[in-house]
Amino acid sequence: MCPGRLFKNEHMEKEHVGSKVHKRAMKRWEARLLDAQNGGLELESEDARVIVEGILDRLEAVREVRRCVLPRRGADSRARRRRRRP
Repeated sequence: MCPGRLFKNEHMEKEHVGSKVHKRAMKRWEARLLDAQNGGLELESEDARVIVEGILDRLEAVREVRRCVLPRRGADSRARRRRRRP
């Protein structure tokens, strides 16, 4: 589910499985499988690693679009604060 995650011991693995990051990844995985079962999308492969890489690639593409389209949150508030100062 979470490529690139290496754990030193079993405790760290259990901590990760309980984390929000892992739970979000599981939800994306389940949604992808449901889409494939319902005929909405075709799976790239039977290999879970390939499917997860595809999910991560799509997430990165969405993030890039958001960076280009949406303004940064802090830029406007900093400009307003500067104008208020005497």
